[in-house]
Amino acid sequence: MSQLSKEDLSFVEELPQHVDIDCPICLYILKDPHQVTCCGNNFCENCIKRCKNNSYQSFPDKKCLRVINGLAVKCSNQKKGCQWKGSLKDLFIHLNEGEKEGECQYEEIKCRYDKCRRIFL
Repeated sequence: MSQLSKEDLSFVEELPQHVDIDCPICLYILKDPHQVTCCGNNFCENCIKRCKNNSYQSFPDKKCLRVINGLAVKCSNQKKGCQWKGSLKDLFIHLNEGEKEGECQYEEIKCRYDKCRRIFL
């Protein structure tokens, strides 16, 4: 999953106030959330590993991951005309994330040839 902030997304419903999906270190939506045992806060797995103080203990927080992956969002190309709605987990499949083209017809795709700078819809 790419790094996204809440401002990058359009949620179908307003987020409940008790749901904290931001990493306190990178300020993006938690990616592979890990909960630390000392305070119960969640951090991205990579963020917590980069911390200098390794005296903490953490564990993968699958409940938090399910909540984040299940958030209902609209396509980030909504303003261009895309009507797709689905889970945050499926947004990256819908868009052109990874090696293959996504299904969103409004996502800009860069030409696969290095010297070409064209962008296609």
